[in-house]
Amino acid sequence: IVTQMQQLYPSIVAVHTDSIISTKPLAYSAQGSLGQMIYELEGNGVILGSGLYQIGDKNKTRGFHVKNDLMSLLECQDNIVPVDEIRPYSWREVLFHNWELDLINRFQLVRKNLNVNFDIKRNWMGDYESFEEVKRHNVDSLPLYSSIIGV
Repeated sequence: IVTQMQQLYPSIVAVHTDSIISTKPLAYSAQGSLGQMIYELEGNGVILGSGLYQIGDKNKTRGFHVKNDLMSLLECQDNIVPVDEIRPYSWREVLFHNWELDLINRFQLVRKNLNVNFDIKRNWMGDYESFEEVKRHNVDSLPLYSSIIGV
């Protein structure tokens, strides 16, 4: 069904489990019954990679808890942005790093470095030199693994 949608609507730029992102309006049902597409929102947006995108005011930040909107990252002249979050350490993380056991479930300030080219789950047709460059052009990608099934 993904291939059919992309053939019908070349403006589709991303297909997720629960959504389709397009640069142009798509035909959809006003009822919103099970299995049908419904309109959710529109606006300026950015897709930085799998699980990290923003459309209008809606952010998806799997693995990163970015407090500001993702569009603000596009002002950065670097290819890495530090992202701070407060979260508890899991018991697995504590054991893996051989840390003191009293850190389990203790909330700590954790800094992650978000690289503009972080997504290694797809084959990207190019890299960005900085977050700011994302505003200037798109980089296409393909799934890492694909197979063609004959019908």
